[in-house]
Amino acid sequence: MAKFDFEQLKGRYESIPDEVREAISSLDVADKLQEIGLAHSLHIDKIADLAENVGLVMLGLLHPQKFAATIEKELGIKADEAVTITTDINQEIFRPIQDSLHKMHEGGGPAAPVGAAGDGVL
Repeated sequence: MAKFDFEQLKGRYESIPDEVREAISSLDVADKLQEIGLAHSLHIDKIADLAENVGLVMLGLLHPQKFAATIEKELGIKADEAVTITTDINQEIFRPIQDSLHKMHEGGGPAAPVGAAGDGVL
């Protein structure tokens, strides 16, 4: 996973849409991430890694099309499990803010649905 320093993260956070900023700091999103991780039998450290990658997508630092492949590698899971987790994340976390995420990552237009591993979450 790419590492970013505090100033980079702060700068990105200050530049993202308000609805994405609210989602990043939402307890509801944190609870949903925990639920998804536990539903997929991830250990707490892997749930933290998953949350970090979700945050990077929300900050525009990880492209959604690389999300499934990234969590497959980062979490040490099989591709099909990464796709299933990606689908759950998309439905529970990204879908409510998908228009903002799409504009951040693609520059506008309608958001695309979840695809196979490496195909993205928007």
